Amino acid sequence: MPNRPFSPDAKPLNSAAIGHRTWTDAEYRIITTKGWVTVSGQTRGFFGVHHDQDTWRHVLTHLPTGVSLGGALVPEAPRRAATAVKNMWDWRFTDYSGQPTAESMMAIRIVLKSHGLTHPDNAPRWNGPDVIERLAAGQLETVEG
Repeated sequence: MPNRPFSPDAKPLNSAAIGHRTWTDAEYRIITTKGWVTVSGQTRGFFGVHHDQDTWRHVLTHLPTGVSLGGALVPEAPRRAATAVKNMWDWRFTDYSGQPTAESMMAIRIVLKSHGLTHPDNAPRWNGPDVIERLAAGQLETVEG
């Protein structure tokens, strides 16, 4: 696992939902093209899975940032994908500076796709240092990656 900057003093988004050793029911916040939303789902480690009522997809979320890693129609696919990618990166990161490198993200996306997860083109992503902050402030409607 690559060694990336992490500030132990920073309180990540969804800190109460992070760190469960088994899939545990929880509420957590996600960032969408419409802004921040609180969802009910299950969390384990640095990942959350919830059922999106609009798309009928089961969505895998990186809890410390609230950013979606993709979704699938099959309910178990995001949980299997989370298990598959959990050791591919140090998922503790809370902002753009800790995101996976382009090479690592390419490998992670291949693994996610192999588990049936896809990602909408207009979904928020880790594109730049201020994307999540600008989305939260309502300054962006969509973020294209």
